[in-house]
Amino acid sequence: MLKLILTASFLLLTTLGLTQDPAYHHYTTSNGLSSSEVYDIIQDDWGYIWFSTDNGLTRYDGYTFKHYSTNDGLTNNTIFKFFKDDKGRIWCTTFEPSVFLIVGEEPQFIPYQRNDIFETLGTINVLDQIYFDSLNIPVFTFLNALGYLSINAQGDLENNLITSKQDGILQYHVDSKQNTFTYVTLDSEEIRTQKILGKTLGGLHKINGRRFGTVSFGGLNTFILANDSVFRNENGRESILFIGSELLGIDKLDSTHFAVLTRSDGAFVYNKHGVITQRLLQGKAVSSMYIDHENGTWISTLNDGVFYFKNAEVKTEHIKVENEDIIDLAFDNEKRLWIATQNGDVWVKSNNGLKWVSSSQLKRPALLSFNKSDGVMYYLSNGKVWNSQNSMSVVVGSTSNIEAQKNGSVLIFGIHSAEKGSLKNGEHESLHSGYRFYDGVNFKNKWYFATEKGLFREEKKNLFQVGNSLKSNPTFGVRIEDLCLFQNNLLIASRGNGIVIYNGNKIIGHITTKDGLTSNFVSKMYPEDEHTLWVCTNVGLNRIRINDNGTYSISSVTYKDGLSSNEVSSLAIDDDKIWVGTKEGLNYFPRSYFDRSIPTIDYRLKLRKVFVNDKKWNGMDNVSLSYDQNRLEFHFAGISFNQSEELTYRYKLEGVDESWTYTKNRSVTYPKLAPGSYAFIVQLKGENREWKMQRASMNLTISPPFWKRWWFKLSVILSVTLLIYGFFRFRVLIYNKHLVRELLRQVLKRLSKSNTPHIIVREGNNDVKIETGTILFVKSDRNYLEIHTETGRHVIREKLGDFLEMVPDPLEFLRVRRSYIIRIDKVTRKGKKHIYINEYKIDVGETYLSELKKISL
Repeated sequence: MLKLILTASFLLLTTLGLTQDPAYHHYTTSNGLSSSEVYDIIQDDWGYIWFSTDNGLTRYDGYTFKHYSTNDGLTNNTIFKFFKDDKGRIWCTTFEPSVFLIVGEEPQFIPYQRNDIFETLGTINVLDQIYFDSLNIPVFTFLNALGYLSINAQGDLENNLITSKQDGILQYHVDSKQNTFTYVTLDSEEIRTQKILGKTLGGLHKINGRRFGTVSFGGLNTFILANDSVFRNENGRESILFIGSELLGIDKLDSTHFAVLTRSDGAFVYNKHGVITQRLLQGKAVSSMYIDHENGTWISTLNDGVFYFKNAEVKTEHIKVENEDIIDLAFDNEKRLWIATQNGDVWVKSNNGLKWVSSSQLKRPALLSFNKSDGVMYYLSNGKVWNSQNSMSVVVGSTSNIEAQKNGSVLIFGIHSAEKGSLKNGEHESLHSGYRFYDGVNFKNKWYFATEKGLFREEKKNLFQVGNSLKSNPTFGVRIEDLCLFQNNLLIASRGNGIVIYNGNKIIGHITTKDGLTSNFVSKMYPEDEHTLWVCTNVGLNRIRINDNGTYSISSVTYKDGLSSNEVSSLAIDDDKIWVGTKEGLNYFPRSYFDRSIPTIDYRLKLRKVFVNDKKWNGMDNVSLSYDQNRLEFHFAGISFNQSEELTYRYKLEGVDESWTYTKNRSVTYPKLAPGSYAFIVQLKGENREWKMQRASMNLTISPPFWKRWWFKLSVILSVTLLIYGFFRFRVLIYNKHLVRELLRQVLKRLSKSNTPHIIVREGNNDVKIETGTILFVKSDRNYLEIHTETGRHVIREKLGDFLEMVPDPLEFLRVRRSYIIRIDKVTRKGKKHIYINEYKIDVGETYLSELKKISL
């Protein structure tokens, strides 16, 4: 036993030294949480994340937080734990105690119909766990009683609770993933596990205490939290895994990991073999952990809100300095990581921790250069380049880069010149001047220099620009920040044109965002071997892998993957980690990160709401609408907590749109659809390979008005034919044929369903409803129409010839010249060649004079 305790103590002490955290988002009441005291987290079947707090529930969709309280139907505003049944309903335990269910995407909060049972239990009033058996019958356990209580669908109660006034009664725990119920007998205080409803598993471990919980992995490894210790039982062999103070719980995260939650030391994550893999949120009181659909990790705390970790593999090493703007990284022969910051500090990280080396009163960026030949690290700080093994240095001015050379010298690339400095005697040898230099390399016995004006080559101690135009050379006149040799070629890192490959005579390759780079603004390049090149940009880190056949693939890690910042400045590689310097700190991740398999992500893309004529429409399948239900508004959204603001959708209304429309918005409006059959389709790609992997759609039909249906058209034709025949038969209309039109106009006005015909037009950025009965006349001005009404004037972009197609009562209008359409019943006077609408005079065109006969005052 002593050996077990010593082993556990050693594990605890070593893990306390792990202070790195993955990059995370921190959510509090300032961001929208109901409270910073959060007890539990769960994700529903629609993708929303729920938080239980002492001030009600909070739901988060990746964009906004929404609060729910007793005013919305909760039975209590203090909610402790969540449990999901096979129907996707979320059961919530509260302070009273009482239970309520969250049901549906538009959530309804339904009190559990047998909450009255809990009121009869007296002092047994703290609900702990809810387990659902094979019939979805809930089984309840309590913190202050042993055993369990179940209520079947018929309301029959099975009370297997054991109470005692003895001190030291142990807690029990339901592990729903293993379908086990763990409890402690009163006589022996021995932890046992049994299947609910009588199927036993047998004893596990004897321990005194009060707080208790278990997780199991296939029955081989079981981890038991009891009191303030965690035990491991492997096929009956016992060992102490963890000893701490005020442990709050033990959570199974997935099929291979679990977490120990503490009140003051954060969370400790272990794999199923009991090996610690991560420590998170040191100093926080962690109440729960949850893994969402994107494999993001959510952690709730009892006093500091919620933390969201995008990618647990990408971690942040915090450096306690004035700022964490990392400018340069390098390893020495002892595998110590040297760190240079933007404000001039230099640090060394080793197994013994972080050690300060130098700082700069000038607050200029520090720089690093390791010379493998002599095993010496050179660093720039406080206006000097130093040899790390002695006090030798050389004074420098404003410097962009340094490159260590043999015999204690260093190349210095500054804002006005390129020089060689000697640390032995402090002397400088000027190489070139007149430009801002960033780097220089010897390629095929010629020196090439990176400058703010492009790439230059040295010939006979003079500099000549490579290329004579941007068309012939993508580096011409463009700022070049880095040069490196790779596969017998010179690689050129440009600010705006990606990576250019040069063979000494001509450009033979060009890698940009079109080929997969995250950005064309490249600051540094690091060849790892003949097949691997690392590229630092202002939109993350890229890895280029060259295949034997000359093709290549590009992978990346960015802020959305867990980096502290997208602005990557430097890189260093050791045996098993990739270290990344960014503007917001130092990150690292395993070398295997880019070789992992990336699963398809279900973003839960759905049509969330549909509005028809500004009213919410219920139902999404084969929707049938009438002709006047033709203003449609579609609201759609996928759920992503990793990159919600970056999600791009594409949509198309088949029957209207010929191509896809790409947008970051989550809604689209079609103001006036003609009768017909349509299919609205929206897709989301995200991190998946193809758009079609995430798709939502809705089929709909808008029926034509009855007067556009074939039977009505036929009946009108027959009726009009009979009327005309009758009129001509009795010679009533020999000289008044225009009365036919007037008669039809009046008939159709009576037959119209709508008492107030109207049109909806787009004026500027607004949709405007205009009743056609208020229109006086319409005037055309090229591609614009002026619609004059009884109350004002509206200017829209439309052609005059299309106006009669827009209005539901076209017979009420008459064209009197090329640029005017009038409403017949608004004419107040008419002459031989003009009409008046109120006091507005409109001259009738020569070709339209015959239309005057159709106007009856």
